[in-house]
Amino acid sequence: TIMGFKAGLTHVQGDAWDVSLRYAANYEQFGLKVAAGMAYWNYGARTKIAEDAIGGSISALHSSGLNLTISSGTFNRETNSATIDDPVGFFVKPGWQADLTPFGKTAFSVHYGGTDDLQAQGDEFTSWGVAAVQNFDKVATELFVFFREYELERTGANFEEIDLGGVGARVKF
Repeated sequence: TIMGFKAGLTHVQGDAWDVSLRYAANYEQFGLKVAAGMAYWNYGARTKIAEDAIGGSISALHSSGLNLTISSGTFNRETNSATIDDPVGFFVKPGWQADLTPFGKTAFSVHYGGTDDLQAQGDEFTSWGVAAVQNFDKVATELFVFFREYELERTGANFEEIDLGGVGARVKF
């Protein structure tokens, strides 16, 4: 780690490889923690769908509990897929966390994201959702509840929206 930056390089079977750069810092004078990363990867001979891709994200947490994550990415289709534009995706997730109970932090978030042209030219995929997480620090456990909705608009097709909800727990060992 050099001044908060970390770099990575990977090469795998099929001549695929990637390179990444990550950054993390705590700006205590502003009450702000920041983490970001970006990566470029080349699929080599591992797929006939895409040649290479790039993506990145940034997250920030303020001492007030307000937080925000933003990400985006795209990939270059193989040349034989020139009839479909390269897809572009994005994701935005604002949230808030606070000590509302004696058990640990409680976190709330909403999210919105989408991707254009992933499967077919003109496709418009969107997703939105809400979530809440209650931490139980003494037993290293989180209880969560969430709701998400997925929607795909495609010329000449009519898809139903998909609603997904759930409750669950995660125990950290």
